[in-house]
Amino acid sequence: MTFEQQYFDIKVEYENLKDNDPLSAFALMKKASTNKEYLDSQVALWNKFTIEAEKQAKAIEAEVATEIKKCGRGIKEAELEAKSNEKVKNAWDRYFDYIEIRDKLTAQTEFLGRVYFDAKDCWETANEKLLRGANF
Repeated sequence: MTFEQQYFDIKVEYENLKDNDPLSAFALMKKASTNKEYLDSQVALWNKFTIEAEKQAKAIEAEVATEIKKCGRGIKEAELEAKSNEKVKNAWDRYFDYIEIRDKLTAQTEFLGRVYFDAKDCWETANEKLLRGANF
């Protein structure tokens, strides 16, 4: 099963979670925790990719601006012209794509954290009721 399918299944289980079902809550806690750990590692990886893409975009932009300056243009003119260079735009587009991916993964990680704690509250409440002999 792919991560996307697991994530979707967790969302469905979370939407259907009842506060009188400690077994489902506990299973959901485990799934959310496991998938959150995986996503945390992916966020770290995409942070690295994002930092590298930013460095690369800045380097390409500086390189293009330097080449333009060699043609006799002023510093400001060269910097402005470099920003419209296709190679520079592509490098910055890749950087912003990486940010978008990282932010999506971060949002999913935060969601799984909320699922874990909501399921934990459900599990604890249901167990307390069972210990007191309360009916659901």
